[in-house]
Amino acid sequence: MAFRLRLPFTKVEPAEPIEQLTLIQEEIARERPLLLQRIASMHTRGSLLVTASGVVSVVQASQPATPWQYISVLLGATSAIIGLFSLVPKQGKDALASKFINERLVADSYSVRYSIVTDSAQSLDDDADHLKFLGRTITWGYSFLVMALIASMIISTLHEFKKI
Repeated sequence: MAFRLRLPFTKVEPAEPIEQLTLIQEEIARERPLLLQRIASMHTRGSLLVTASGVVSVVQASQPATPWQYISVLLGATSAIIGLFSLVPKQGKDALASKFINERLVADSYSVRYSIVTDSAQSLDDDADHLKFLGRTITWGYSFLVMALIASMIISTLHEFKKI
């Protein structure tokens, strides 16, 4: 996940009509809550992953120990760690209107609006990248959880028939 460096405030010449800049700003304002809702949903999935992984690991650890059961416990613990990793808050810079307050107070309105819109667009891109990262991370976590469950079933079945 790449974080983009925020450029300092620069005064621009009004090369684009203000109506187009307003449309872009409205679209960013419409997309941002949806994206933040999806990120919150991913955090919920990460919390469920941690909980489910903990339950699987505790159940496996509480059964009579065979060396093979540690495989399932290790896979479950790995899944929980991945789930915890997905709950770490995003690192990066958000668009803050107050960041360049002194420069924006003396600039023309088009330059100020252009600066805010570009910062917001960049922040939206960062959030979209973070959402992709969360999706991949949680998918890996659930994959390890499924492997832990499969290993547990195989080990329990083999242990039942005294094969291990």
